[in-house]
Amino acid sequence: MGSANAPTMARSKRALRGIYAAATALAIFVVAVGSCIALILLVISMEEGGASLSDQSLSVTQAVVLLSQGNGFSAGALKLTIIPLGLTLVLVSLLVTCVRRFGMSWEGFASGGLLWLIVSFLFQQIQGFILVDTTFIIACRSALVYCLAYAIAGVRSGKFSKWLASSPYGSLPSGLRLAITQGVHVAVWLIAIFVLMGALTVVVWIALYHDAVGKLFVLSEMGTSSRILTSLAAIVWLPNLIIWALSWLTGGGFYIGELASFTLWTGQGEALPPIPIFGLFPEAVTSSVQRIILLVLPTIVTGIVALLTLLTKRGFDMLASLRKQGLRQIDTRLVTTFLYSCISLVITGLIVLLALGLAFFCSNGDLGEHRLKGVGVHVTESAAVFARDISVGLLAPWLMLLLVSALVLLWNSTIDSLHRSVTLVSAVPASLNSYESSDKSQTRISGTDTSSQPSHTVQTVNKTSHSDAPGQSSGQ
Repeated sequence: MGSANAPTMARSKRALRGIYAAATALAIFVVAVGSCIALILLVISMEEGGASLSDQSLSVTQAVVLLSQGNGFSAGALKLTIIPLGLTLVLVSLLVTCVRRFGMSWEGFASGGLLWLIVSFLFQQIQGFILVDTTFIIACRSALVYCLAYAIAGVRSGKFSKWLASSPYGSLPSGLRLAITQGVHVAVWLIAIFVLMGALTVVVWIALYHDAVGKLFVLSEMGTSSRILTSLAAIVWLPNLIIWALSWLTGGGFYIGELASFTLWTGQGEALPPIPIFGLFPEAVTSSVQRIILLVLPTIVTGIVALLTLLTKRGFDMLASLRKQGLRQIDTRLVTTFLYSCISLVITGLIVLLALGLAFFCSNGDLGEHRLKGVGVHVTESAAVFARDISVGLLAPWLMLLLVSALVLLWNSTIDSLHRSVTLVSAVPASLNSYESSDKSQTRISGTDTSSQPSHTVQTVNKTSHSDAPGQSSGQ
């Protein structure tokens, strides 16, 4: 009886662990966000001297937790659908850590997901705010966040490697598996470099335009504590600002509804609301040289990464492969070397473009109903700009290496042909000399035979004459 209940008990334990993981992540996140919101509202109430805002802490916490999962809300004239990607990253990281700590299983995935959806539904019962989306859409977005975290935890576990080895991927040729692996690794490095470029751009904006932020604080008549807490609270939208800065850096730019547009060529807005973070947005770059440098920077960075991938030992080490092949003729090994490297670079480009397009989409949102509707980047324009830069940066080193290899192959083929021609030409006189020498030897042999034949005849005649002489004498 006990052995029959053992599988059921094991499944129950795995389901409980999934509930523990989801509950722990939600508890830590909600408590941390709620504490920060309560502190901010308390300080603002104390400095403004008006009615206490602490009573709204619970409602604001519910709204922010839902907003971190992509569910916007409206309150009066304010409509906020810009996802604070900083909070989303924190929530996903917490859930990934808890899932790995309590263990992964299908039972845990189902039970934890059910708890996640229940809490999401309870948070929708909010006062003072109107949720923009329906209950079904909110549940779908919350489930998507949960599945994303569980997928990341699964990829980081050892079971994923074993599953990948036993899947059809493990039966692929080793060169193709290396191309796919290298493509994914290079894509991760490129995304990290692009994020760093966007972060450095934001740092430059802060250094150049912090005075404008200070003026907006003065216009808002905010106290010192409120300024500090508001600046700290704005950090949750820092990933959004980094993504916008990356789009601005490549020439795509970003927009604040119908009120303002910020690109390398324009940086003016009309009647922007006095939100302090708007003071960080840049002016137009007046120097054409600086604009050109900024525009080609992503292409240069991508090209350097692609070149290192093709040439270094951590990548394809194509110099050693081509040196070993010799570049004397076109064979299967030479073709597969260039083919697999091209496949890897194509995979890299697709992953980077997909990730950046998704980031552009998630960083956008609304700040209002009319003129502040549509804040962020134009996804298609920015994605097209990045597609051009990344494709040129990835394929240019590969094409350059292909061209150099073709020239070396042509040179080696020409040299080999010349060597064969010289060898053939030098072999013709030798063959003629050998033919003449053999002809002369044959002539000498035939001459010797004809000269020796008459002497033999003379000797025969002489012998005959000598043999006839005794007969004659006896006759006499």
